[in-house]
Amino acid sequence: MDKMNESLKNIIRNTIELEFTHVQEDKFQEVEDTEEYKEISKRSGEIYRILCDKLPKELKDLFMEYEGKETALMCLKEQYYYKQGVISGLTNLKFLEEYGLTIQTL
Repeated sequence: MDKMNESLKNIIRNTIELEFTHVQEDKFQEVEDTEEYKEISKRSGEIYRILCDKLPKELKDLFMEYEGKETALMCLKEQYYYKQGVISGLTNLKFLEEYGLTIQTL
C-alpha cells in the first residue's frame, strides 16, 4: 500500500509539473497580449537598456547576476503558487484519505 501511495504521489506531482510547464509555455500568450503586460514589458526593456549602457562593466556584471537571481526566485514562487492553487482546487478529493493520502502531503 505504501508503494502505491508513493507512486500516486509521484504521478500527481509530475502531472502538476507538466501542467505548470504547459501553462508557462503555451498559455502565457494570453497575458502577453494584454495592454498592461505590453506597457510594463516595454518600460522594463527601456530601463534595462539604460542601465546596461550607463553601468561600468563590473557593475553591469553584478546587475546581470542580480537579475538572474531575482528571476530564479520568481520562478520558484510561481511554481509554489501554481502547486498551491492546484491543491486548493482539489480540496474536494476527500476520498484520497481512504488511501492514507491528503492533497497537502503530495
